[in-house]
Amino acid sequence: MTERPATVPSEAFWDDDDAEWCLPEKDGEGEFHGLVKWWRPDGTLCCTTDYVHGTPEGAFTRFHENGEVSRKGVFEAGTLHGLNVFHRSDDETTENFPRGLGDQVRRAEMDYVHGSVVGARCYDASDALCMENGEAFPDTRPNGVPEEAHFRKREADGEYRWVAGTVADRGDGTIARKGPWRWWTPEGVLVEEQAYADGELDGVARVFDEDTGKLTSEVTWRAGEKHGLERTFDEDGNFVHEIEYAEGEKRSRVRALDEDERGDGQAVRERCQLIDDDPTGVVEYLDAAGMVTATVDVGLPDDLEATQRVLGATAGFVALADELAKEKKTGASVFALVRAVGRGEAPPERLKEAVTALARPLSEEAAFAVTQRCNMVVSNIQRFGGGPDKCVNHLFEGIRLGGLAWRLLRVASGILDDMGESRTALEVIDAAIAAAPADEAAPFEYTRALVRASMGDKAGAFESVTTYAAHDADHAAGLRGYLVALFPEWAFWPATDSRRQGTGRIAKLLTRTGPKGVPDVEPFRMAIQKSATRLSRHRARLVEELGEADWLVPDVSHLLPAGEVEVPTSGDFSGVGIQHLCRQEWTRLTWLCHFAGLDELGLPEEITPRDDHVALFLIGETRYLMAIEVDPTEHLGGRLSAGDYADEANYDKLIALTKELAGASEWFGLKMTDVEDAPDASFLITDDQAFLSAMGFFNDTSFDLFTEREGDDEEDEEDEEDDE
Repeated sequence: MTERPATVPSEAFWDDDDAEWCLPEKDGEGEFHGLVKWWRPDGTLCCTTDYVHGTPEGAFTRFHENGEVSRKGVFEAGTLHGLNVFHRSDDETTENFPRGLGDQVRRAEMDYVHGSVVGARCYDASDALCMENGEAFPDTRPNGVPEEAHFRKREADGEYRWVAGTVADRGDGTIARKGPWRWWTPEGVLVEEQAYADGELDGVARVFDEDTGKLTSEVTWRAGEKHGLERTFDEDGNFVHEIEYAEGEKRSRVRALDEDERGDGQAVRERCQLIDDDPTGVVEYLDAAGMVTATVDVGLPDDLEATQRVLGATAGFVALADELAKEKKTGASVFALVRAVGRGEAPPERLKEAVTALARPLSEEAAFAVTQRCNMVVSNIQRFGGGPDKCVNHLFEGIRLGGLAWRLLRVASGILDDMGESRTALEVIDAAIAAAPADEAAPFEYTRALVRASMGDKAGAFESVTTYAAHDADHAAGLRGYLVALFPEWAFWPATDSRRQGTGRIAKLLTRTGPKGVPDVEPFRMAIQKSATRLSRHRARLVEELGEADWLVPDVSHLLPAGEVEVPTSGDFSGVGIQHLCRQEWTRLTWLCHFAGLDELGLPEEITPRDDHVALFLIGETRYLMAIEVDPTEHLGGRLSAGDYADEANYDKLIALTKELAGASEWFGLKMTDVEDAPDASFLITDDQAFLSAMGFFNDTSFDLFTEREGDDEEDEEDEEDDE
């Protein structure tokens, strides 16, 4: 309890809940009854309130620290009721003033009806009525605005409007709007009118342009729900769209086609029935005279259960497509037909006919817009953990709604492949290539190459690359490089690594070419065995998931004479993706053997340092920095200055030559400048990290090569490398 100030009567007690001194009058039961006063800890009076048998009843007044009134109001049965007035103080105060009001507002009034605010006003320093930002109210009433209208800030949009309308007392302490309500701009332009019954919208509501006064929308309400027609118009009064509602639900729609939507035909409007805001049944396209020029039967909106049936089926796709078509489950029916064509159970013409039947008589821009919206939704589905069924379901809904079917099929194939449904993904992309026009199908070979690779079909993947090269030679080269990295020749890579080809040129500028010291052999032997253990485990996973194949990493059990050793092993990736782990580990293993002085895989008996050690380190680290898009110039300068590699006079030449050689190096046949054309250039970075970690281990064998670390960025790599 705080010390009692001199201004607080001795009869007052300290209220821990309010952190204030309190002096109440009480009834015979000990309840607050009569006038109750509160003081702040500093002794200033903060509030007086009338009570009746424990409940606030009557007037209350709050005070600023300087003694000025901060707020006055009335309680009725414990609830605010009637006029409530706030006063701003120029002095420092702990009292609250309504938020959001301008500094020029000195007094704020609120009208309460049993706890609910039904009206509010603001006043400036001259006691003149003002707006909430403190600006003066209009001093004249525009023509056309009735006398009963008052000026206030509208809650719906925060704009100041003249408003006229009436309310009814419900008899339970609440009020409700009734009859017509209208709103005007400060200049007197009618902007909205609504009709109410017992507090709910009931009747026609209209919105008008506040500049021109032209009608922009009108809708009929019944008992608080849209019921009937809703029409919208552009700024010139031209029709935009019309929606029919029944008890709040959309039933049909007529909309004007935008200029960029209109194709070569005569259609200017689209008319359709709706289910949950989605077109259903026959969609009609009308000309300017209202005559139907084209129709498209789109069936029913997307059906996840139907899509799951297609995704889970193993045969009978033609029959399934026909069955779903009869049920009007259009998207799922097309999906079943796609799988039938992809499996050779139906001719491509069947799919062409189905896709053509769903095409709208609109522009390609309109179809592209549908496609983009669909892709965006699917991206969000993936982001929030949706499975392949939900993604594919929405992609085929995009086809039903007039999106670019062949492009959406390609997206579907890619998503299915990424989510572990590679066999179905291959069926989808095979069907798209078979049925799509040749010019559209050509780039799809890129996707087919990746899907085939996911299934372990090395020959098929490279066949697709060859076909794709006729369409886009540059990207085909990037794709080929990626596949070479995915299915590499498991040779002793340091022997032919392009980073070593220019080390002799760099050596001429160095004062020291080899490492400073030689590490012990035993840590190296153990590191090689740990790496071999990892490789063996990765290989076993590949065999388990995809079976034996000629592209598998070789058996390295000869490096494990006593069997596998203890080492943490990543479980990242699945299927053919495990190859990336194999490649990274093979990189580490072969370079460990190389740095030990071996020219093949083995367990060294002693460590024989390499003469090109420093040059290789500089080139390798520079290439890594380039891969993560960091200019290596400053870093190289720091390396040279901190070490004893070269004379300062040769720094500039050495930096320029190192950057040249690093930039000219290759990653599985791809120049550094071409790596960005590969499907995923990040694998170069992880491979280079494996190389640098092996070199870092040579410099300090206490460096843990095999602990999974997060945030392997540029700084981590730099910290791991000691001066050579």
